[in-house]
Amino acid sequence: MNFKRRAALLLSLVMTTAALAGCGGTSTSQTGDQSGAANDSQGAAAASGEVLTVIGGSYVAFNRPVPSAIGNPEMWIAKSPDLIHWGEQKHFCGLNIEDEDAWDNGRIGGGAVPFLTERGWVKIYHAANKEDRYCLGAFLLDKDDPSKVLAKTRQPILTPEADYEVDGFFGNVVFTCGCLVKDRVVSIYYGAADDKICRADCTIDDIFEAME
Repeated sequence: MNFKRRAALLLSLVMTTAALAGCGGTSTSQTGDQSGAANDSQGAAAASGEVLTVIGGSYVAFNRPVPSAIGNPEMWIAKSPDLIHWGEQKHFCGLNIEDEDAWDNGRIGGGAVPFLTERGWVKIYHAANKEDRYCLGAFLLDKDDPSKVLAKTRQPILTPEADYEVDGFFGNVVFTCGCLVKDRVVSIYYGAADDKICRADCTIDDIFEAME
C-alpha cells in the first residue's frame, strides 16, 4: 500500500514506548450508527468527535487472552454494558497456522479501535509471524454486528521497512494501538521497533482496495 510515513519520534525512555506501543492487544469501541471509539481503560471521547452509541445495548472490545489454556495468542471479542463489566467472550480470529510463510502465523492482537465507514467498521490490527516480525492488517466488519467479518487484507498493509522500524529495542516491529480519520485520510499511530512512536497516513480507499 501507498503509505506516507512521518518522521519517527525518538523517546528517551524505552520502557515508556514499549508500554504505549506494545503492551495491550486490546481495543474497545462503542458501536452503533455513529462513528466512534473509546479507550478501554478510560471510556474516552470518540476519535471522530461524535457521541458514542451502542449496538444491542453493549460496547464491544477486541482482546487477546493470554493464558495458554485458552489456546493460541489469537483475537477474541467481548461485550460490556458499561465499559467496566465484560463478558460474552468468544473467539474472533485465529492464526494462519497452515502457512509456514504467513505474516500472521505467530500471534494476533487487537490493534486500533475500529472506525465506521459507509461499508462498515474498519479495524486495523497487528499480527506477527513465528519469527516475531510484526505487521499491520485490516478487517471490514458488519456495521450492526462487529463479530462478522465482511472482508480482510490477506497481505499486511504496513510492514517494517524503514531503518527505525527494522532496528531498535525489538526490531522488525510495527505495532498500532490507535488511529484517527479525517477527510478519508487514516492516520495510524504505531510503535516502531519498540523504542519509537511513528505515524503513517493512507486513505480509506487504499485499505478497501487491499481487502478481499
